[in-house]
Amino acid sequence: MGVDKVAAFITRDPRGDVARRELLVFDHSNPLAGTQVPAGTVEPGEGLAEAALREAREETGLEDLAVSGEGIRGPSELRDGEWYLELNAGGRAVLESRELAHPIVHIEEQDGEHVLLAGERVDGAALRWWEKRALVTQEVRRWLFPLSAPPDTPDEWERAFDTPEPWRFRWVPLSGPPPELVPLQASWLELVRPLLLAR
Repeated sequence: MGVDKVAAFITRDPRGDVARRELLVFDHSNPLAGTQVPAGTVEPGEGLAEAALREAREETGLEDLAVSGEGIRGPSELRDGEWYLELNAGGRAVLESRELAHPIVHIEEQDGEHVLLAGERVDGAALRWWEKRALVTQEVRRWLFPLSAPPDTPDEWERAFDTPEPWRFRWVPLSGPPPELVPLQASWLELVRPLLLAR
């Protein structure tokens, strides 16, 4: 089945000046999480562009956003031996009930239709448990979408989304050196940046 995920690359043109186009990023409340762009998982029955727009609106709080181009397929996110919980097929409940730090796990043993999974809890503790094999996949598809915001969108703001501490949103120039995103998202930006500058 696999998992479809999206990332939203939101740009604005200050005072309508295309040459000064900026990218919206946020600094996570946890400094170890680094600087990121809005991203998330496609919900059942949801289109890819629709998911990118929903994730962007939920995370930023901005309503006046528009999809401004076709999405492109991003690089694989899993390393050798990594598996991903099927979030829309019961994996989200496992993620929450076992207090996992993220949905990436390893398979240590297999017994028929069940596998022994190894993961990491939010407190950093290692965790091992048996689960149905159908609950994990190595097919994770990431779609990168360009979105646009009005030129008069605020320069910076804070918003608490899925953490008690707010995230700090700000704009960075798209021309010149690329913004310092977390490594995986930096690779996404490298792919989508020509599309963002060309619009």
